[in-house]
Amino acid sequence: LVDMLFGDVDRHSGQWKWARFHKGEMWKPIPRDRDWTFVSNEGIIPAVLRRLSPSIVSFDSTYARAGSRFHNANEFDRRLLSSLDRQAWDSISRHVARTLSDNVLEQGIRLMPAEYAASSAILLAKLKIRRDSLPKAALEYYEFLSEIVDLHASDAADHATVVRYADGSVEVSIGGDAPRPRFD
Repeated sequence: LVDMLFGDVDRHSGQWKWARFHKGEMWKPIPRDRDWTFVSNEGIIPAVLRRLSPSIVSFDSTYARAGSRFHNANEFDRRLLSSLDRQAWDSISRHVARTLSDNVLEQGIRLMPAEYAASSAILLAKLKIRRDSLPKAALEYYEFLSEIVDLHASDAADHATVVRYADGSVEVSIGGDAPRPRFD
């Protein structure tokens, strides 16, 4: 969601590392390889190339199409995030949006390198709009990922139950002998 907010379409396993500095404390995210954050590919050539490559997007107050946001991470996201239901997506995206208050965004902008100073007001305004629409953008991405879902079972004696509803939706649960399925 943070990558989505900042418009960083170059998502891969090297984007974030995690560290715990003291025993018993929570793991903390360490951002890395942030070279595509706030990038704006504007002009005639990017507009033409955008039709060929979904990764050519521009950071603006609105989000790019859901399938273009993380084109190189869609398969990874489908594998990693398919077990989260819509309620979890909604809850997490609203939490992130609430946590990134105006004050937090303003402090972040002030901490950016001096080279961003000339565009900091415009960047802050775009971030506030994107933050406010993050839950909607997250839901769009959830729906995009849900079009094709990767399901992974174990090498144990798993049982799969598939129920297709009249509205076209499908419910799948995978589990073994445990009372609760591993995937639902």
